[in-house]
Amino acid sequence: AVNGAGDWKFTLNKAGQPARTQTQESAGGIVRVDGVTLNPGDSRVFTWDSQANLGSGSNRSVRFVAETSSWVCFSSSGYAYVGTGGCP
Repeated sequence: AVNGAGDWKFTLNKAGQPARTQTQESAGGIVRVDGVTLNPGDSRVFTWDSQANLGSGSNRSVRFVAETSSWVCFSSSGYAYVGTGGCP
């Protein structure tokens, strides 16, 4: 999610456990999920099944864009890795 200050907020929820949240200053950067820029108030939810497969059944990409860009890729089979110039 992107809060009103433009900071990035990450929340991890697991059934039966308290949510864990981390907020990171964006330093004026933007975040894109699957090529779509998140604006203040926007959020995206990824879900995984008990086998760690993404619920959507497709790969997802998160790109952090500032002075430099970084990609985090989530494969449909449950792997997460740093993308190099994008995600498949």
